[in-house]
Amino acid sequence: MLKTFAAVAALALLTNLAPPMWGQTTQGQINGRVTDTTGAVIPGAGIEVVNPATGVTHDVEANEVGQYVLYLPFGTYEVHVSSAGFGSSVTTGVLVTTASATTLDVELDVEAVAEQVSVSAAVAQLETRDTTVGAAIEENLMRHAPIPVQGQKRRPYQYIALSPGVNNTNGRGNIAGSRTNNTVILLDGLSTETTNNGVGEAATATEPSVEAIGEYKMLLSNTTAEYGRSSGGMITYATKSGTNEFHGSAWNMHNNSFLNARRWQAAERPNSRNNEFGIAGGGPVIIPKIYNGRNRTFFWSTLAYYRQSATGSATNFLTLPTSAMRSGDFSHPDLNVLYDRKDQFRDADQNVRFRPFANSQIPMSRLSRVSANVMQLLPLPNARDTPELNHIGSVSSTFTPWDLTAKVDHHFTDNHRIAAFYMHGSAPRLESDPGGILDDSFGRTNFNTFRRLRADYSWVQSPTVVHQILVGINYQENGREQNNFGRKRSSGQWRC
Repeated sequence: MLKTFAAVAALALLTNLAPPMWGQTTQGQINGRVTDTTGAVIPGAGIEVVNPATGVTHDVEANEVGQYVLYLPFGTYEVHVSSAGFGSSVTTGVLVTTASATTLDVELDVEAVAEQVSVSAAVAQLETRDTTVGAAIEENLMRHAPIPVQGQKRRPYQYIALSPGVNNTNGRGNIAGSRTNNTVILLDGLSTETTNNGVGEAATATEPSVEAIGEYKMLLSNTTAEYGRSSGGMITYATKSGTNEFHGSAWNMHNNSFLNARRWQAAERPNSRNNEFGIAGGGPVIIPKIYNGRNRTFFWSTLAYYRQSATGSATNFLTLPTSAMRSGDFSHPDLNVLYDRKDQFRDADQNVRFRPFANSQIPMSRLSRVSANVMQLLPLPNARDTPELNHIGSVSSTFTPWDLTAKVDHHFTDNHRIAAFYMHGSAPRLESDPGGILDDSFGRTNFNTFRRLRADYSWVQSPTVVHQILVGINYQENGREQNNFGRKRSSGQWRC
């Protein structure tokens, strides 16, 4: 106990002695300088940043050299600047993105000349404080930009192809010339990986729905120390939060193989249908007559489903017993002579020999009851009446992933904020046997269950000191099992 206290005291002392610097945080940043029309700095100017969607405000004063900095969740803000003896300035449409800094320098005129200056949709300025090279994808682009969906629900990772410096080859993104499988993915500041290799690409199948992501940021190169975990690129997702207004969405995307062209080597089009559908919504947390969370507490939740049923092209050649074989007749000229293991004799050299079945036909009384029952489950050859490679089969599968997400944000004060995010999902896939000749009882099921939990506490102690605590858990359980393993068939055809 004494050692722990000493360590905490030493840490606090080091924190107080440390020089002011730009903090490292998973949030975005607004910084700049306040000056007058002659370029002289205005120390002590008041800066108020407002999120019009949530009504949450953040206040700070410019320091002795007119500089200010604020750490904020991603979003679009209004910046109000004022100082005694000067007019005020209002800048709207200031975009703050995750893991990046937005510079907004403000110039105030004397109060007698102008009382308020309004600037709308500030133009992004060249970032000179950070050498990180990256690109951000806003929510509107994620919502409306078309992306390829290949047997899976829409995932945030698929937007990697929209970023500059990405070569999306075979579904794997080579970022800024790096090797594949070297990308680290962060969700609200914490890794999405469920194994120990620290690479997020292996966990992209368990990402939340696109509707749960508010912003996507790709860091290509020259990243700061907090992102130095991989030789590849860095992807960071910021989950979506609710606002002061209740709003939501519902969607259904349908794809049918009837609308597709036939592959050149296939006799017919594969039979497949898939639907992605779900709902999303959020707003302020309101409990009638108990609590009104406007301007303070917000929630956002999504429920996404994906349903896919597909039958592959009939291109797999299999060997099935013909109708003659099922009656014990193996006399086809392409077959070898069939010997009776129970009818043996010794030749002149006293070697054990077996006599062949008469006309290569096995008496029906010699057929196994188990084999006879299995024969009833097998279809007759559909390609040709030959003893080998006489059936063309296909594999069918059913894929039904879903996931549920929920996020809650609460602002205690302008400088204290807490957020929590939870995700639960499952992605089972049912596949038929390799030849598609037996029913689902003989197929296999691939199961994949996953959960994610995130908690974030932020305290802006001063313009140069920000405390942030991130806690998260990733849980995943996956595997494969045969559908008939350890089960008993009640059908009479299995009673031997």
